[in-house]
Amino acid sequence: MHEIVKVQRAKLAFEKEQGQLVETLAATRTVFARARAERDAHMAWVQRTAPLLAAEVGADPRATFAALDRMMREHLEYLADMPLGSFGDGA
Repeated sequence: MHEIVKVQRAKLAFEKEQGQLVETLAATRTVFARARAERDAHMAWVQRTAPLLAAEVGADPRATFAALDRMMREHLEYLADMPLGSFGDGA
């Protein structure tokens, strides 16, 4: 049993060296940071786009911003509620 554990540990160490494994904490931090950056980018898009859209269609800029902001927040909440497996494997 001791030898089996040694072999398994050696295999894990080798896979980590080869870049095939990552630490859970590091992966979690990276994914969280990426998700936060994407959320912030989407919210910044609303701020940049609302006045342009309002000018293009002749609408009230404040009402346009409020509507886009609400819709974007609803969309981001919808995405946040989706199980990770529903996004596919990225391939």
